[in-house]
Amino acid sequence: MKKIIVSLVLGLLAIISLSAVHFVPAWHDPYQAPYLGMNLYVQEAEVNGVHLVAGDEIGIFDGNLLVGAKVLTNTAIPENGYISIIASMEGGGVPGSAAVGHFVRFKVWIQATNTEYSYPEMSVWFVENNVHVVQTTFATQGTVVAQKLQYNTPVSDNSVAVLGNAFATVPLNFPNSNLSITSLGAFNFAGTWMPNYITTAGSIRVIYINHPPIGVGFSGTAPEVYSQFHWYIDPGTVGFTADAAHPVVIRLDTTGLTGFVDYSQLTAYKRTIHGTPFFEPCATVWNAPYLDVSVTSFSEIILGGPEESTLPVELSSFTASINAQNNVSLNWITQSETGVIGFNVYRAPLDDLECAQLVSPLINATNTSTTQSYVYVDKDLYEPGEYYYWLQNVDLDGSMAFHGPISITYTGNDSNHSPNIGPVDGINQTYPNPFNPNVFISYGLTKAAKVDLAIYNLRGQLVSRLVDAPRESGSYRVIWNGIHDSGSACSSGVYIVRMTAGGKTWSSRIMLVK
Repeated sequence: MKKIIVSLVLGLLAIISLSAVHFVPAWHDPYQAPYLGMNLYVQEAEVNGVHLVAGDEIGIFDGNLLVGAKVLTNTAIPENGYISIIASMEGGGVPGSAAVGHFVRFKVWIQATNTEYSYPEMSVWFVENNVHVVQTTFATQGTVVAQKLQYNTPVSDNSVAVLGNAFATVPLNFPNSNLSITSLGAFNFAGTWMPNYITTAGSIRVIYINHPPIGVGFSGTAPEVYSQFHWYIDPGTVGFTADAAHPVVIRLDTTGLTGFVDYSQLTAYKRTIHGTPFFEPCATVWNAPYLDVSVTSFSEIILGGPEESTLPVELSSFTASINAQNNVSLNWITQSETGVIGFNVYRAPLDDLECAQLVSPLINATNTSTTQSYVYVDKDLYEPGEYYYWLQNVDLDGSMAFHGPISITYTGNDSNHSPNIGPVDGINQTYPNPFNPNVFISYGLTKAAKVDLAIYNLRGQLVSRLVDAPRESGSYRVIWNGIHDSGSACSSGVYIVRMTAGGKTWSSRIMLVK
Protein backbone atom coordinates (compact mmCIF):
# COMPACT_ATOMS: atom_id res chain seq x y z
CA MET A 1 0.00 0.00 0.00
CA LYS A 2 2.85 2.30 0.87
CA LYS A 3 4.38 1.69 -2.58
CA ILE A 4 1.11 2.55 -4.27
CA ILE A 5 0.78 5.82 -2.32
CA VAL A 6 4.37 6.81 -3.17
CA SER A 7 3.72 5.94 -6.79
CA LEU A 8 0.56 8.04 -6.85
CA VAL A 9 2.44 11.03 -5.40
CA LEU A 10 5.19 10.66 -8.01
CA GLY A 11 2.55 10.36 -10.68
CA LEU A 12 0.79 13.55 -9.62
CA LEU A 13 4.10 15.39 -9.62
CA ALA A 14 4.78 14.05 -13.11
CA ILE A 15 1.39 15.28 -14.35
CA ILE A 16 2.06 18.75 -12.95
CA SER A 17 5.47 18.96 -14.66
CA LEU A 18 4.40 17.29 -17.91
CA SER A 19 2.85 19.63 -20.43
CA ALA A 20 3.72 17.72 -23.59
CA VAL A 21 1.63 18.43 -26.65
CA HIS A 22 3.15 15.86 -29.02
CA PHE A 23 4.01 12.85 -26.83
CA VAL A 24 0.99 12.41 -24.55
CA PRO A 25 0.85 9.04 -22.72
CA ALA A 26 -2.55 7.38 -22.28
CA TRP A 27 -2.20 7.63 -18.50
CA HIS A 28 -1.78 11.39 -18.70
CA ASP A 29 -5.13 12.88 -17.67
CA PRO A 30 -6.35 14.66 -14.52
CA TYR A 31 -7.64 11.44 -13.00
CA GLN A 32 -4.88 8.98 -13.82
CA ALA A 33 -1.32 8.60 -12.52
CA PRO A 34 1.50 6.33 -13.75
CA TYR A 35 1.58 3.00 -11.93
CA LEU A 36 4.76 2.21 -9.95
CA GLY A 37 6.58 4.77 -12.05
CA MET A 38 10.03 4.10 -13.48
CA ASN A 39 12.52 6.97 -13.47
CA LEU A 40 14.44 7.81 -16.63
CA TYR A 41 17.15 10.47 -16.82
CA VAL A 42 18.67 12.05 -19.93
CA GLN A 43 21.75 14.27 -19.68
CA GLU A 44 22.12 15.46 -23.28
CA ALA A 45 20.17 15.23 -26.54
CA GLU A 46 20.96 16.54 -30.01
CA VAL A 47 19.84 16.21 -33.61
CA ASN A 48 22.47 16.73 -36.34
CA GLY A 49 24.74 18.52 -33.89
CA VAL A 50 22.02 20.87 -32.54
CA HIS A 51 20.86 20.36 -28.95
CA LEU A 52 17.19 20.08 -28.11
CA VAL A 53 15.78 23.29 -26.63
CA ALA A 54 12.84 24.38 -24.51
CA GLY A 55 9.58 23.23 -26.08
CA ASP A 56 11.08 20.10 -27.63
CA GLU A 57 9.97 16.75 -26.19
CA ILE A 58 11.38 13.37 -25.24
CA GLY A 59 9.11 10.32 -25.36
CA ILE A 60 9.60 6.90 -23.76
CA PHE A 61 8.22 3.91 -25.67
CA ASP A 62 7.68 0.21 -25.09
CA GLY A 63 7.73 -0.85 -28.73
CA ASN A 64 5.17 1.50 -30.27
CA LEU A 65 3.41 2.17 -26.95
CA LEU A 66 4.05 5.60 -25.44
CA VAL A 67 4.57 5.13 -21.69
CA GLY A 68 6.19 8.41 -20.59
CA ALA A 69 7.14 11.86 -21.88
CA LYS A 70 8.64 15.19 -20.94
CA VAL A 71 8.62 18.64 -22.49
CA LEU A 72 11.94 20.43 -22.12
CA THR A 73 12.14 23.67 -20.20
CA ASN A 74 15.81 24.26 -21.03
CA THR A 75 18.48 23.28 -23.55
CA ALA A 76 19.43 19.59 -23.30
CA ILE A 77 23.09 20.03 -22.40
CA PRO A 78 25.02 18.58 -19.41
CA GLU A 79 25.42 21.99 -17.79
CA ASN A 80 21.66 22.15 -17.24
CA GLY A 81 21.50 18.85 -15.37
CA TYR A 82 19.54 15.68 -16.07
CA ILE A 83 16.11 15.70 -17.69
CA SER A 84 13.81 13.58 -15.52
CA ILE A 85 11.03 11.49 -17.11
CA ILE A 86 8.59 9.04 -15.50
CA ALA A 87 7.15 6.01 -17.27
CA SER A 88 4.15 4.02 -16.07
CA MET A 89 4.67 0.30 -15.44
CA GLU A 90 2.23 -2.57 -15.97
CA GLY A 91 0.30 -4.21 -13.15
CA GLY A 92 -2.16 -1.61 -12.00
CA GLY A 93 -4.52 -1.55 -14.94
CA VAL A 94 -3.23 1.88 -15.95
CA PRO A 95 -3.38 2.46 -19.73
CA GLY A 96 -0.12 3.21 -21.51
CA SER A 97 2.09 1.16 -19.14
CA ALA A 98 5.33 -0.63 -20.03
CA ALA A 99 5.98 -4.36 -19.65
CA VAL A 100 8.80 -5.41 -17.34
CA GLY A 101 11.85 -6.59 -19.28
CA HIS A 102 11.00 -4.86 -22.54
CA PHE A 103 13.63 -2.63 -24.14
CA VAL A 104 13.42 1.10 -23.37
CA ARG A 105 13.00 3.01 -26.62
CA PHE A 106 13.57 6.76 -26.84
CA LYS A 107 12.09 9.23 -29.30
CA VAL A 108 12.55 13.00 -29.54
CA TRP A 109 10.32 15.59 -31.14
CA ILE A 110 11.61 18.92 -32.43
CA GLN A 111 8.94 21.56 -32.07
CA ALA A 112 10.38 23.98 -34.65
CA THR A 113 10.19 21.44 -37.48
CA ASN A 114 7.48 19.15 -36.07
CA THR A 115 9.79 16.19 -36.68
CA GLU A 116 10.27 12.94 -34.74
CA TYR A 117 13.56 11.06 -34.40
CA SER A 118 13.70 7.57 -32.93
CA TYR A 119 15.91 4.69 -31.89
CA PRO A 120 17.59 2.95 -33.74
CA GLU A 121 18.19 5.80 -36.20
CA MET A 122 18.97 7.76 -33.03
CA SER A 123 21.79 6.40 -30.87
CA VAL A 124 21.26 6.06 -27.12
CA TRP A 125 24.20 5.98 -24.74
CA PHE A 126 23.00 4.09 -21.66
CA VAL A 127 25.23 4.41 -18.57
CA GLU A 128 25.24 3.11 -15.01
CA ASN A 129 22.36 4.14 -12.74
CA ASN A 130 22.38 4.76 -8.97
CA VAL A 131 22.95 1.05 -8.22
CA HIS A 132 25.78 0.79 -10.78
CA VAL A 133 23.78 -1.12 -13.37
CA VAL A 134 23.48 -0.21 -17.05
CA GLN A 135 19.69 -0.55 -17.21
CA THR A 136 18.27 -0.75 -20.75
CA THR A 137 14.94 -2.48 -20.03
CA PHE A 138 11.80 -1.50 -18.15
CA ALA A 139 11.66 -2.42 -14.46
CA THR A 140 9.11 -1.56 -11.79
CA GLN A 141 10.38 1.52 -9.93
CA GLY A 142 13.74 1.03 -11.65
CA THR A 143 16.10 3.70 -13.03
CA VAL A 144 17.44 4.20 -16.55
CA VAL A 145 20.18 6.76 -17.23
CA ALA A 146 21.00 7.90 -20.76
CA GLN A 147 24.07 10.09 -20.99
CA LYS A 148 23.27 11.14 -24.53
CA LEU A 149 20.67 10.83 -27.28
CA GLN A 150 22.19 11.58 -30.68
CA TYR A 151 20.68 11.59 -34.16
CA ASN A 152 22.65 12.11 -37.37
CA THR A 153 20.99 11.85 -40.76
CA PRO A 154 22.01 8.48 -42.24
CA VAL A 155 23.82 8.20 -45.56
CA SER A 156 21.47 5.33 -46.33
CA ASP A 157 18.59 3.52 -44.63
CA ASN A 158 17.45 0.42 -46.51
CA SER A 159 15.38 -2.67 -45.75
CA VAL A 160 15.27 -6.02 -47.52
CA ALA A 161 12.29 -8.34 -46.98
CA VAL A 162 12.72 -12.10 -46.62
CA LEU A 163 10.07 -14.83 -46.57
CA GLY A 164 9.47 -17.17 -43.65
CA ASN A 165 9.90 -20.95 -43.87
CA ALA A 166 11.96 -20.43 -46.99
CA PHE A 167 15.53 -20.07 -48.15
CA ALA A 168 16.74 -16.49 -48.44
CA THR A 169 18.37 -15.52 -51.72
CA VAL A 170 21.80 -14.14 -50.87
CA PRO A 171 23.53 -11.82 -51.09
CA LEU A 172 21.13 -9.29 -49.62
CA ASN A 173 22.24 -5.92 -50.96
CA PHE A 174 21.66 -2.58 -49.24
CA PRO A 175 22.29 0.30 -51.69
CA ASN A 176 24.70 3.11 -50.78
CA SER A 177 25.68 1.44 -47.51
CA ASN A 178 28.85 -0.43 -48.62
CA LEU A 179 27.31 -3.47 -46.94
CA SER A 180 25.74 -6.73 -48.05
CA ILE A 181 24.85 -9.98 -46.27
CA THR A 182 26.30 -13.02 -48.01
CA SER A 183 25.20 -15.69 -45.52
CA LEU A 184 22.36 -15.98 -43.00
CA GLY A 185 23.67 -18.90 -40.99
CA ALA A 186 22.09 -22.36 -41.20
CA PHE A 187 19.03 -24.08 -39.71
CA ASN A 188 19.41 -27.61 -38.41
CA PHE A 189 16.50 -29.77 -39.52
CA ALA A 190 16.64 -33.37 -38.32
CA GLY A 191 20.44 -33.30 -38.37
CA THR A 192 20.71 -31.63 -41.74
CA TRP A 193 22.07 -28.09 -41.96
CA MET A 194 20.01 -25.84 -44.21
CA PRO A 195 22.04 -22.71 -45.13
CA ASN A 196 20.20 -19.36 -45.28
CA TYR A 197 16.90 -20.87 -44.11
CA ILE A 198 14.55 -18.27 -42.61
CA THR A 199 12.03 -19.45 -40.01
CA THR A 200 10.13 -16.18 -39.55
CA ALA A 201 9.44 -13.57 -42.23
CA GLY A 202 10.35 -9.91 -41.89
CA SER A 203 12.70 -7.22 -43.10
CA ILE A 204 16.38 -6.69 -42.31
CA ARG A 205 17.23 -3.03 -42.04
CA VAL A 206 20.69 -1.46 -42.48
CA ILE A 207 21.41 2.11 -41.39
CA TYR A 208 24.75 3.60 -42.49
CA ILE A 209 25.78 6.76 -40.62
CA ASN A 210 28.80 8.78 -41.73
CA HIS A 211 29.44 10.08 -38.23
CA PRO A 212 31.38 8.77 -35.21
CA PRO A 213 29.41 6.51 -32.83
CA ILE A 214 28.80 7.65 -29.26
CA GLY A 215 29.72 5.96 -26.00
CA VAL A 216 32.50 3.90 -27.54
CA GLY A 217 34.11 1.27 -25.31
CA PHE A 218 35.79 -2.06 -26.04
CA SER A 219 35.92 -5.45 -24.37
CA GLY A 220 39.52 -6.60 -24.09
CA THR A 221 42.22 -4.81 -26.07
CA ALA A 222 40.92 -1.72 -27.81
CA PRO A 223 42.07 -0.83 -31.35
CA GLU A 224 44.36 2.18 -31.62
CA VAL A 225 41.92 3.90 -33.96
CA TYR A 226 38.34 3.25 -35.02
CA SER A 227 36.18 4.41 -37.91
CA GLN A 228 34.39 7.74 -37.91
CA PHE A 229 31.37 6.01 -39.47
CA HIS A 230 29.26 3.05 -38.40
CA TRP A 231 26.43 0.71 -39.39
CA TYR A 232 23.41 -0.54 -37.48
CA ILE A 233 21.72 -3.76 -38.62
CA ASP A 234 18.21 -4.38 -37.30
CA PRO A 235 16.80 -7.86 -38.06
CA GLY A 236 13.28 -6.91 -36.98
CA THR A 237 11.13 -10.06 -36.82
CA VAL A 238 13.34 -12.12 -39.12
CA GLY A 239 14.06 -15.54 -37.63
CA PHE A 240 17.37 -17.19 -38.47
CA THR A 241 19.88 -19.53 -36.80
CA ALA A 242 23.60 -18.85 -36.58
CA ASP A 243 26.54 -20.12 -34.55
CA ALA A 244 30.32 -20.07 -34.79
CA ALA A 245 30.33 -22.92 -37.29
CA HIS A 246 27.46 -21.47 -39.36
CA PRO A 247 27.73 -17.69 -38.98
CA VAL A 248 26.01 -14.77 -40.57
CA VAL A 249 28.55 -13.17 -42.92
CA ILE A 250 28.47 -9.42 -43.47
CA ARG A 251 30.48 -8.17 -46.42
CA LEU A 252 31.81 -4.61 -46.12
CA ASP A 253 32.94 -3.03 -49.38
CA THR A 254 35.83 -0.69 -48.53
CA THR A 255 35.63 1.04 -51.92
CA GLY A 256 34.85 4.69 -51.23
CA LEU A 257 35.13 4.43 -47.45
CA THR A 258 37.27 7.14 -45.88
CA GLY A 259 39.74 7.53 -43.07
CA PHE A 260 42.06 4.56 -43.68
CA VAL A 261 44.89 3.76 -46.04
CA ASP A 262 45.19 0.02 -45.37
CA TYR A 263 41.86 -1.72 -44.86
CA SER A 264 43.54 -5.15 -44.79
CA GLN A 265 44.72 -4.36 -41.23
CA LEU A 266 41.23 -3.68 -39.92
CA THR A 267 38.93 -5.71 -37.70
CA ALA A 268 35.18 -5.27 -37.39
CA TYR A 269 33.73 -4.72 -33.91
CA LYS A 270 30.09 -5.02 -32.85
CA ARG A 271 27.90 -4.25 -29.86
CA THR A 272 24.33 -5.34 -29.23
CA ILE A 273 22.76 -1.97 -28.46
CA HIS A 274 23.20 0.96 -30.81
CA GLY A 275 24.97 3.61 -28.71
CA THR A 276 26.04 1.64 -25.65
CA PRO A 277 29.42 -0.03 -24.84
CA PHE A 278 31.08 -2.41 -25.19
CA PHE A 279 32.26 -3.32 -28.70
CA GLU A 280 33.64 -6.83 -29.17
CA PRO A 281 35.93 -8.00 -32.01
CA CYS A 282 34.43 -10.10 -34.80
CA ALA A 283 36.13 -12.69 -36.99
CA THR A 284 37.20 -10.55 -39.97
CA VAL A 285 38.76 -11.76 -43.21
CA TRP A 286 40.25 -9.49 -45.91
CA ASN A 287 39.18 -10.41 -49.44
CA ALA A 288 40.20 -7.29 -51.34
CA PRO A 289 38.38 -4.94 -51.52
CA TYR A 290 36.02 -6.56 -49.01
CA LEU A 291 36.06 -7.24 -45.29
CA ASP A 292 34.03 -10.39 -44.59
CA VAL A 293 32.73 -10.28 -41.04
CA SER A 294 31.33 -13.36 -39.27
CA VAL A 295 28.75 -12.80 -36.51
CA THR A 296 25.97 -14.75 -34.81
CA SER A 297 23.66 -11.78 -34.28
CA PHE A 298 23.02 -8.38 -35.81
CA SER A 299 24.01 -5.14 -34.10
CA GLU A 300 26.05 -1.96 -34.46
CA ILE A 301 29.28 -2.36 -36.46
CA ILE A 302 32.45 -0.24 -36.61
CA LEU A 303 35.98 -0.82 -37.92
CA GLY A 304 39.15 -0.58 -35.89
CA GLY A 305 42.85 -1.20 -36.31
CA PRO A 306 46.42 -0.01 -35.74
CA GLU A 307 47.28 3.66 -36.01
CA GLU A 308 49.34 3.12 -39.17
CA SER A 309 46.19 1.99 -41.00
CA THR A 310 44.66 5.46 -40.80
CA LEU A 311 44.82 8.34 -43.21
CA PRO A 312 44.90 11.47 -41.02
CA VAL A 313 43.71 13.70 -43.87
CA GLU A 314 42.06 12.67 -47.10
CA LEU A 315 42.37 15.79 -49.24
CA SER A 316 40.12 15.95 -52.29
CA SER A 317 41.15 19.41 -53.52
CA PHE A 318 43.58 22.27 -52.81
CA THR A 319 43.18 25.33 -55.03
CA ALA A 320 44.16 29.00 -55.24
CA SER A 321 42.31 31.93 -56.80
CA ILE A 322 42.33 35.73 -56.79
CA ASN A 323 39.32 37.15 -54.94
CA ALA A 324 37.47 40.43 -55.47
CA GLN A 325 39.87 42.23 -53.09
CA ASN A 326 42.83 41.08 -55.20
CA ASN A 327 44.06 38.75 -52.47
CA VAL A 328 44.96 35.09 -52.91
CA SER A 329 42.22 32.80 -51.60
CA LEU A 330 43.39 29.28 -50.69
CA ASN A 331 40.63 26.68 -50.60
CA TRP A 332 40.85 23.01 -49.63
CA ILE A 333 38.33 20.23 -49.09
CA THR A 334 38.86 17.16 -46.92
CA GLN A 335 36.80 13.99 -47.22
CA SER A 336 37.87 12.78 -43.78
CA GLU A 337 40.14 13.79 -40.90
CA THR A 338 41.44 11.64 -38.06
CA GLY A 339 43.67 12.84 -35.22
CA VAL A 340 44.47 16.20 -36.85
CA ILE A 341 45.22 19.32 -34.79
CA GLY A 342 44.98 21.72 -37.71
CA PHE A 343 46.45 23.12 -40.91
CA ASN A 344 49.19 25.60 -41.86
CA VAL A 345 49.68 27.40 -45.16
CA TYR A 346 53.19 27.99 -46.54
CA ARG A 347 54.23 30.23 -49.45
CA ALA A 348 57.35 30.60 -51.58
CA PRO A 349 58.25 32.60 -54.73
CA LEU A 350 59.62 29.41 -56.33
CA ASP A 351 58.79 25.71 -56.37
CA ASP A 352 61.00 24.83 -53.41
CA LEU A 353 59.49 23.82 -50.07
CA GLU A 354 62.76 24.59 -48.31
CA CYS A 355 62.33 28.27 -49.22
CA ALA A 356 58.68 28.46 -48.12
CA GLN A 357 57.59 30.51 -45.15
CA LEU A 358 54.59 30.06 -42.88
CA VAL A 359 51.93 32.64 -43.78
CA SER A 360 48.92 31.49 -41.73
CA PRO A 361 48.06 30.85 -38.11
CA LEU A 362 47.13 27.27 -37.19
CA ILE A 363 43.70 26.60 -38.72
CA ASN A 364 41.79 24.20 -36.47
CA ALA A 365 40.69 20.85 -37.95
CA THR A 366 37.21 19.35 -37.48
CA ASN A 367 38.17 15.63 -37.34
CA THR A 368 35.06 14.21 -38.96
CA SER A 369 34.50 11.65 -41.69
CA THR A 370 32.23 14.05 -43.56
CA THR A 371 33.30 16.53 -46.24
CA GLN A 372 34.72 19.78 -44.80
CA SER A 373 35.70 22.97 -46.66
CA TYR A 374 38.36 25.45 -45.55
CA VAL A 375 39.40 28.91 -46.77
CA TYR A 376 42.44 31.00 -45.95
CA VAL A 377 43.05 34.40 -47.58
CA ASP A 378 46.65 35.52 -48.01
CA LYS A 379 46.55 39.33 -47.69
CA ASP A 380 50.30 39.84 -47.47
CA LEU A 381 51.27 39.79 -51.16
CA TYR A 382 52.39 43.08 -52.67
CA GLU A 383 54.81 42.26 -55.49
CA PRO A 384 53.54 40.70 -58.76
CA GLY A 385 54.86 37.29 -59.75
CA GLU A 386 54.22 33.59 -59.52
CA TYR A 387 53.80 32.15 -56.02
CA TYR A 388 53.67 28.57 -54.73
CA TYR A 389 51.61 27.36 -51.78
CA TRP A 390 51.78 24.24 -49.63
CA LEU A 391 49.21 22.97 -47.13
CA GLN A 392 50.54 21.27 -44.02
CA ASN A 393 48.44 19.08 -41.71
CA VAL A 394 49.65 18.85 -38.11
CA ASP A 395 48.57 15.69 -36.29
CA LEU A 396 48.00 14.88 -32.64
CA ASP A 397 50.87 12.39 -32.61
CA GLY A 398 53.34 15.12 -33.62
CA SER A 399 53.63 14.05 -37.25
CA MET A 400 53.11 16.40 -40.18
CA ALA A 401 52.54 16.10 -43.89
CA PHE A 402 52.59 18.55 -46.81
CA HIS A 403 50.19 18.80 -49.74
CA GLY A 404 51.00 20.73 -52.87
CA PRO A 405 52.44 22.84 -54.18
CA ILE A 406 49.84 24.77 -56.12
CA SER A 407 50.84 27.92 -57.97
CA ILE A 408 49.13 31.17 -58.91
CA THR A 409 50.20 34.29 -60.79
CA TYR A 410 49.69 37.48 -58.77
CA THR A 411 49.47 40.71 -60.79
CA GLY A 412 49.83 43.10 -57.86
CA ASN A 413 47.59 45.85 -56.60
CA ASP A 414 48.47 49.47 -57.35
CA SER A 415 45.99 50.70 -54.74
CA ASN A 416 47.71 48.73 -52.03
CA HIS A 417 50.59 50.79 -50.70
CA SER A 418 51.66 48.44 -47.95
CA PRO A 419 55.42 47.88 -48.01
CA ASN A 420 56.89 44.65 -49.24
CA ILE A 421 57.90 42.46 -46.33
CA GLY A 422 61.33 41.09 -47.11
CA PRO A 423 63.37 38.40 -45.38
CA VAL A 424 64.57 38.89 -41.81
CA ASP A 425 68.08 37.86 -40.78
CA GLY A 426 68.41 34.92 -38.43
CA ILE A 427 66.19 32.12 -37.15
CA ASN A 428 62.63 33.25 -37.70
CA GLN A 429 60.59 30.29 -36.42
CA THR A 430 60.83 26.75 -35.05
CA TYR A 431 57.58 24.82 -35.34
CA PRO A 432 56.11 22.84 -33.69
CA ASN A 433 57.87 23.25 -30.38
CA PRO A 434 57.86 20.86 -28.53
CA PHE A 435 58.06 18.46 -31.48
CA ASN A 436 58.02 14.77 -32.39
CA PRO A 437 59.51 13.66 -34.72
CA ASN A 438 60.02 16.66 -37.04
CA VAL A 439 60.70 20.32 -36.37
CA PHE A 440 60.60 22.97 -39.13
CA ILE A 441 63.22 25.69 -38.82
CA SER A 442 62.67 28.88 -40.82
CA TYR A 443 65.50 31.35 -41.32
CA GLY A 444 66.29 34.35 -43.49
CA LEU A 445 69.03 36.47 -45.01
CA THR A 446 68.81 40.09 -46.07
CA LYS A 447 71.94 39.63 -48.18
CA ALA A 448 73.91 36.71 -49.54
CA ALA A 449 76.12 34.90 -47.04
CA LYS A 450 77.52 31.52 -46.10
CA VAL A 451 75.15 29.84 -43.66
CA ASP A 452 76.03 27.35 -40.95
CA LEU A 453 72.92 26.00 -39.21
CA ALA A 454 73.21 23.11 -36.79
CA ILE A 455 71.64 21.36 -33.80
CA TYR A 456 73.58 21.11 -30.51
CA ASN A 457 72.81 19.47 -27.18
CA LEU A 458 72.98 21.39 -23.91
CA ARG A 459 76.62 20.36 -23.48
CA GLY A 460 77.48 22.22 -26.68
CA GLN A 461 78.15 19.02 -28.61
CA LEU A 462 77.19 18.92 -32.27
CA VAL A 463 74.16 16.71 -32.92
CA SER A 464 73.30 17.43 -36.55
CA ARG A 465 74.51 19.94 -39.13
CA LEU A 466 71.58 20.93 -41.37
CA VAL A 467 73.09 23.71 -43.55
CA ASP A 468 76.69 24.45 -44.45
CA ALA A 469 76.57 26.33 -47.75
CA PRO A 470 76.25 29.81 -49.27
CA ARG A 471 72.75 31.21 -49.64
CA GLU A 472 71.32 34.16 -51.54
CA SER A 473 69.13 36.77 -49.87
CA GLY A 474 65.73 35.27 -49.05
CA SER A 475 63.66 33.12 -46.71
CA TYR A 476 64.48 29.45 -46.19
CA ARG A 477 63.34 26.47 -44.18
CA VAL A 478 64.93 23.17 -43.15
CA ILE A 479 63.56 20.14 -41.35
CA TRP A 480 65.25 18.25 -38.53
CA ASN A 481 63.85 14.78 -37.88
CA GLY A 482 65.38 14.18 -34.45
CA ILE A 483 68.18 12.00 -35.87
CA HIS A 484 71.85 12.38 -34.92
CA ASP A 485 74.37 12.72 -37.74
CA SER A 486 75.58 9.27 -36.69
CA GLY A 487 72.18 7.86 -37.66
CA SER A 488 70.89 7.18 -34.14
CA ALA A 489 67.62 8.60 -32.82
CA CYS A 490 68.01 11.41 -30.31
CA SER A 491 66.44 11.11 -26.87
CA SER A 492 63.85 13.47 -25.44
CA GLY A 493 65.22 16.76 -24.19
CA VAL A 494 66.15 20.34 -24.99
CA TYR A 495 68.36 21.12 -28.00
CA ILE A 496 69.86 24.33 -29.37
CA VAL A 497 69.41 25.50 -32.96
CA ARG A 498 72.38 27.71 -33.87
CA MET A 499 72.76 29.72 -37.06
CA THR A 500 75.84 31.65 -38.12
CA ALA A 501 75.91 33.93 -41.18
CA GLY A 502 77.73 37.16 -42.11
CA GLY A 503 79.66 37.20 -38.85
CA LYS A 504 76.50 37.03 -36.71
CA THR A 505 75.04 34.18 -34.65
CA TRP A 506 71.46 33.39 -33.67
CA SER A 507 70.17 30.58 -31.50
CA SER A 508 66.84 29.12 -30.45
CA ARG A 509 65.80 26.34 -28.06
CA ILE A 510 63.68 23.40 -29.17
CA MET A 511 62.32 20.44 -27.21
CA LEU A 512 62.04 16.87 -28.50
CA VAL A 513 59.28 14.97 -26.70
CA LYS A 514 58.74 11.24 -27.24
